Amino acid sequence: MKQDDSSSQKLKELIERRKQLDEELSKLSRKVAVMFTDIVGSTRFFEEFGDVAGLVYVHKCIDMLSPIAERHGGTICKTIGDALMTYFEDPINAVRAAVDMQRTLEAYNTHQQEQERIQVRIGMNFGPGMIKDKDVFGDVVNTAARIQTLAKASAIYVSASKDDERANLENRLRAATIPFQKAAEAEVKGKTEKIIALDILWREMKGAAVEVVPLAPQMAGRVDVSKAAEAPRDKGTIVSGVSPVAAIVRPRLRYSLLVVRPDGSHGEERVLDKPVVTLGRVDGDILFPEDALVSRRHARFTVADAGLAVEDLNSANGIFWRLNKPHKLRNGDIILMGRQMFRFVSLGQPAAAKSAAAAMPKLRDGDKPVGELIRLLPGGVEENHYPLEAGENILGRTRGTISFPEDPFLSGQHCSISFKDGNFVLEDLKAQNGTFVGVREKTPLADGDIVLIGHQLLRVTASPA
Repeated sequence: MKQDDSSSQKLKELIERRKQLDEELSKLSRKVAVMFTDIVGSTRFFEEFGDVAGLVYVHKCIDMLSPIAERHGGTICKTIGDALMTYFEDPINAVRAAVDMQRTLEAYNTHQQEQERIQVRIGMNFGPGMIKDKDVFGDVVNTAARIQTLAKASAIYVSASKDDERANLENRLRAATIPFQKAAEAEVKGKTEKIIALDILWREMKGAAVEVVPLAPQMAGRVDVSKAAEAPRDKGTIVSGVSPVAAIVRPRLRYSLLVVRPDGSHGEERVLDKPVVTLGRVDGDILFPEDALVSRRHARFTVADAGLAVEDLNSANGIFWRLNKPHKLRNGDIILMGRQMFRFVSLGQPAAAKSAAAAMPKLRDGDKPVGELIRLLPGGVEENHYPLEAGENILGRTRGTISFPEDPFLSGQHCSISFKDGNFVLEDLKAQNGTFVGVREKTPLADGDIVLIGHQLLRVTASPA
């Protein structure tokens, strides 16, 4: 009898825990409209005009579209390459934001030469999603990304995860006098039935004339970092080492952040003049109000006798540090190279052996890799899996074990991932645009280090106080 009572009590505890978990998940789950925008023809533009011009082109578009999304109640999640991901609580607001985006770009293009015109395709999906830290998870994201790939240039495709949700969406579109027509049916991984996409006929909608204000685009970190890493001129003496005499009395250093311009040269200086300096878009000591990829409070810089350190304040898009030495990878590390973003996954590695040969990882079952890179699409959607074999793996645009010939940001041989001393090690191969790793905890920074926050590429400088 006592055993039955004990089992009954454990069952009650499990049921109660499950109830509590369901309650927590229900707080995060709600219906949202997830939107993806993607520039049409950006690869061709990069190939024809080069990386720097391509970056200006891409981020000019993002800088125009991001404020429109926020004005209609959207939340910017993140961007990878030339794609922007946003979510809205109200699908009608999402559609109106998309219409304003297309109308704004159409007005912008009337003042541009043909090669400088920007066209985007927009795809969105309405359905239940998990919202956490300004990000969305679930099938609603995967479906929205798939719908975006179906859309044509300057088109807006809308879908809903279920038939009843699509019927509700169609009724709401009619009530808002937003014209639409059936556009396509898409097969989505994990779903047996095809998803029906609606084409929003935005050119048939009436609206006030759009006036486009010229923008000064904020640049992302994929520029010539070799030039950016050079010591700035007229910034005082840079302390690159400490002499034996200086080591006796360590001088206090003055730290600052130099904004790196699109051509790799140094721009505005932001002095870190307090022990703790916060950086953000709205709240902080250093503000970048025009950069939609910078969170309200994004990063914290700490100045102490031990030096300078940076930490992420739970931002939506993270902080990335440019490699200047071999980096020991940890499971789950995020790697940014060119327009590619990956999550590193270790599939199990042997303990270090007595000899270097014995320390090399073995392929499990004779043919399985020892690790892998998972390519991430906008919104954290996982795409391809790239196996990492024992030994050295070279990543690049034209040469290497894993190549991405369509990515103009990558060098021929960009970086390597190898197994050394019982660890996976990532090393930049003097790539012109650098290799970046996501910051996961409080990270020390030294003179000359480069960090990417939102679109802002920032170079650390140190000089005697």
